[in-house]
Amino acid sequence: MYRKTIAAIALAFLVVDEASASSAEFLPLGDLEGGNHYSYPWDVSADGRVVVGQSVASNGYEAFRWEDGAMIGLGVPDGPASSSARGVSGDGAVVVGNDQVGNYSEAFRWTEAGGKVYIGHLDELQPATHAYAVSDDGTVIVGRGEVSEGAEAFIWQNGVITGLGDLDGGDYVSEAMAVSSNGQVVVGIGRSANGTEAFKWTAGEGMVGLGDLPGSIFSSRALTVSCDGNVIAGWSSATPGTEAFRWTSDGGMVGLGALPDGNFSSIANGTSADGTVIVGRSGVSSNRRAFVWDPVNDLRDLAALLSDEFGVDLGGWQLREATAVSANGRNIVGYGFNPEGDTEAWLVRFTCADPAADMDEDGDVDLRDYATFSHCFTGTGDDLARFDPILCGCLDTDLDNDIDVDDFQEFHAVLGGLAP
Repeated sequence: MYRKTIAAIALAFLVVDEASASSAEFLPLGDLEGGNHYSYPWDVSADGRVVVGQSVASNGYEAFRWEDGAMIGLGVPDGPASSSARGVSGDGAVVVGNDQVGNYSEAFRWTEAGGKVYIGHLDELQPATHAYAVSDDGTVIVGRGEVSEGAEAFIWQNGVITGLGDLDGGDYVSEAMAVSSNGQVVVGIGRSANGTEAFKWTAGEGMVGLGDLPGSIFSSRALTVSCDGNVIAGWSSATPGTEAFRWTSDGGMVGLGALPDGNFSSIANGTSADGTVIVGRSGVSSNRRAFVWDPVNDLRDLAALLSDEFGVDLGGWQLREATAVSANGRNIVGYGFNPEGDTEAWLVRFTCADPAADMDEDGDVDLRDYATFSHCFTGTGDDLARFDPILCGCLDTDLDNDIDVDDFQEFHAVLGGLAP
């Protein structure tokens, strides 16, 4: 009833374009001073404010932390060395990464108050650890450590580093690439009797292989996980080529396809907290492009989305890969080639109006906004294929992944009023 009423009123007065987020902005992040122009982002905080990665400074490759337009280096050890920041906590206060000195890697945990603190090793006779991700509160770190048998995924918490074992049947090799927000679910890459295989680890079930997509050699890798651990994404070999996947316990591993007009290849690097937005790259070599996926629109070229739907002028930038996304799916980081041809990190923000109901940002909530609400209205339910988190997410006031009667009541409360 509500949907019919909304649609009838809106269409009786006007026809509107596609719904809007309300707007988007593209922010080049620059680089550290003193070296060649280069920066690469590995992660973004859950709130979208802090980006971490690697840049080139006067002392070589150096881990960075970016916030509010300022990029700071986190230091490089003495000697021929480098550093890289790989993960960041939900509020941006904790950064994890690696210092590389010669052939050895030391995983670190960084805070503003304490600086870098090394987290130790699985095997003191094999002093090499790599940290790849951190929990939302900064207390759980996951990665890979060298051991006498090979390499082993680890979890670090309460000052103790613990190996997670490996999959049965293959070489003793495993890597933990991501961890759920609460630190209870770890995903990564192992070697089973089948070959290289994505895994999911929990304290109760241990390490479990996730299989792969059909049609090619057996190979899959899990690179990112949702807040509750129920959605996992990465890439697998498949019939057409390398293909990004989305895995759930109910649906198993499902390929996400690839962007057209390029070689069939895609990789998923990051997911929103609820798993409804996934980002990555599609294509190879000169055809490589950053993508964003959601259940309504499938894979979309991020650059095309920005220019066509939001009117963002990228000014000659090529967006090559999206590497991570914030919890709400509305802040995406990645790297590309700037107009000078240099590799540089960037941040895309999909922003909401104030109030969110003023979708066209014209200073009031009127019938045009009413028509946009009608376009986005899904009703109550668990069918994510009807909910567009980027174009309509601003109207989901109760954050339950649908635009329903509860959201309509919030919208109706400001309808006909001026935006502050």
